[in-house]
Amino acid sequence: MQEPWHKKAITEYKKEVIKATMVALAAAFAVGLLCFALGRRFALQEVHLPEPTLTLRILSGLVFDSLGYILYELKFYYVLYMIFVVFLRMRELYNALKTVIWYGLMFVMGFYIVPWIMNVLNFILTILLNTGMAIVYAAPSIGVFIVVFPTAFYFLKKKTEEAPEVVS
Repeated sequence: MQEPWHKKAITEYKKEVIKATMVALAAAFAVGLLCFALGRRFALQEVHLPEPTLTLRILSGLVFDSLGYILYELKFYYVLYMIFVVFLRMRELYNALKTVIWYGLMFVMGFYIVPWIMNVLNFILTILLNTGMAIVYAAPSIGVFIVVFPTAFYFLKKKTEEAPEVVS
């Protein structure tokens, strides 16, 4: 069986994702240092990312790649097919039942799973933001190190990768 596209993309672009994350973290700490340098006082902040507005096509894609895939792997649709098409000879009822199940999965995804995921992401971002800002305000030198080290590491590693080989 062919590997899913998202696993292939993650393994193929792992280095780029790590580099981009390092640069983003360095930029976040740089902004924290800027706030510290401007004299702003440290205060706990809450991050609230709004829930995305999902079109039916995107919602259907999310269901296809998550809940629908789980049902497919559990052979749920095969069992439905065997019951309604093979044994009862009711293909129209089978298709209608699949449609109702799909819309139910889209409802669960849109009204329960996506909001829950957004709440978890907001909580994680709030913890990371407040921890990072506390580090910057408690010890600005550590904040400077966190900003400079990943950036310097990224550029030095890039420079050594581009350097031509010496032939002796």
